Amino acid sequence: MRVVVTGGAGFIGSNLCDGLLAAGHDVVAVDNLSTGRESFLAGARQSPAFELVLLDLFTERDRLAEVVAGTDAVIHLAANADVRFGWQRPQRDLEQNVMVTCNVLEAMRATGVGRLLFSSTGSVYGEAPVTPTPEACPFPVQTSLYGASKASAEGFIQAYAEVAERAQATSAACIVDDTSRKEFQAAFCRSSGMCRNPKEPRRAP
Repeated sequence: MRVVVTGGAGFIGSNLCDGLLAAGHDVVAVDNLSTGRESFLAGARQSPAFELVLLDLFTERDRLAEVVAGTDAVIHLAANADVRFGWQRPQRDLEQNVMVTCNVLEAMRATGVGRLLFSSTGSVYGEAPVTPTPEACPFPVQTSLYGASKASAEGFIQAYAEVAERAQATSAACIVDDTSRKEFQAAFCRSSGMCRNPKEPRRAP
């Protein structure tokens, strides 16, 4: 398979790229390097099946269609994950989490790519009354711009999937703490169904 990974130069995305390559897939990592690092992709760049595309998914959306054209699947990790300081620049969550997701979806629709794996968050549940929180819980009150933007993105994904023929969309969320950080990438690869025996992920910088 040919897989596009947005946010591919992040510490999660780069490990996912490694896992996909190890499973025999062709991988295109898309990143603007605002928070990602090329050094995380040092191993992946040694593979002839890997390509890095430097692209801002918000300001350069017109280039996105040519990147995803002919792709079997898109794994959308790129996002603004700065939960604590969201109110200092509220527009960032709207632009990077909602509008960028819409740009990805529109590029997929325009090119006929029908498989998406989206990295969501447990923050979409806000202050849930029950923990662990089941997915069937009532729609929660949002307590952060980050959670609200991810919930909005999930809504757009659902709408695109409903109107597209043969579309398949999966949303994955994982709450990571010090004891479970090493399990994140392995769990994410299992949920995608595209990785086998992924490497242990790097530590967050």
